[in-house]
Amino acid sequence: MPSQVYDCRKKGKLHNFETITDIFTLWLHVENWQKKWAEILLFDAIIGNTDRHQENWEIYSFVSKDGRLIEELSPAFDNGTSMGYDILSKNISKKLTNLEAYVNKGTHHMMWLRSDIKHAGHFELLQKLVDKFPETKQSIITKLQIDISPISQDIL
Repeated sequence: MPSQVYDCRKKGKLHNFETITDIFTLWLHVENWQKKWAEILLFDAIIGNTDRHQENWEIYSFVSKDGRLIEELSPAFDNGTSMGYDILSKNISKKLTNLEAYVNKGTHHMMWLRSDIKHAGHFELLQKLVDKFPETKQSIITKLQIDISPISQDIL
């Protein structure tokens, strides 16, 4: 894959989903990659992760029991720039009073198109993904309907 297609360390100027689409359709053979990306971008939106650049996702491969080479998109990792990581403890209560504004202000590290000049908001990225790949919508809905109350006692 040509290095100029997706810049590795040039301040994220080329981090965009259009290139990711090209990578997955032209070079990789990952089944249901659109659904898997929808789930990762949904997770990023829920936790407010802004840092899903090309060094924070990867493809792994293995040989199946029947001898086929399988390529998979890894689970989300390196989610450190999320969940209000940038809020000083003395300012948390102030930010919580206007949580919606804080969440809406957040943008993803990624843009939608190579030609975009600004980074996409979390919900904007998800909406564009669903518009381009309508089959991802049900997966997002299913994930949003998961009842987390059984584990909420452990994390609160």
